[in-house]
Amino acid sequence: MTDVELEHHRVALTGYCYRMLGSGFEAEDAVQETFVRAWQTYDPARGTLRTWLFHLATNVCLDMLRGSQRRARAMDLGPAATPGDALGEPLPHGRWIQPVPDAKVLDPAGQADETVDESLLTRYVSAFERYDVAALVSLLHEDATSEMPPFAWWLRGREHIHTVLTAAAASGQAPCQGSRLLPVRANGSPAFGQYLYGEPFALVVLDVAGGRIAGEATFLDPGLFPFFGLPMSFAAPLRTR
Repeated sequence: MTDVELEHHRVALTGYCYRMLGSGFEAEDAVQETFVRAWQTYDPARGTLRTWLFHLATNVCLDMLRGSQRRARAMDLGPAATPGDALGEPLPHGRWIQPVPDAKVLDPAGQADETVDESLLTRYVSAFERYDVAALVSLLHEDATSEMPPFAWWLRGREHIHTVLTAAAASGQAPCQGSRLLPVRANGSPAFGQYLYGEPFALVVLDVAGGRIAGEATFLDPGLFPFFGLPMSFAAPLRTR
């Protein structure tokens, strides 16, 4: 067994551990621990290296999960909010299923999603950066969802999302205004680093289906930016007026 042989399995193992743990950071830690245990325990008589690595990775992940709550999405924690509901208190960082870069969990052949209409993403970026509520909402499925970890608050339905975005604009508390987006890939889906006045603000992951946006998850965690290879500053915001 060599380092090269171990590295050959890194992406597949990271994807496997991510599906168990729900965190890219923890998945990478689990893979490193798997490699350490492999050096200590692997015997070709036990079977192939791949089989032994996945056996070890399973045990590592189960060890990490003991005594901790399983990570979840907002939809798993309660019913959808209605316009006017308060965000509530943010939940602990370890409570959420986090996004992970495609490159860390998918083979190169599986990273490109040719079914996504690039013009849809272009229109989304334009509407987002201008905070054009009508244009944004026109891109959504009728039953689209919107969530914003670390808050358990989430919305379902284009009409409710439109109401909340419009109210935010009217109150002067619209976090999209003054934003710029940089594209990345997360969980096999299009995603964007959102910069507010040049500073990291959130990672936005889209669920695209049938030529429209079926879901939008806005992770309010600038700590994800280095993990996705995103810079910690960006150009000045576009004028919105």
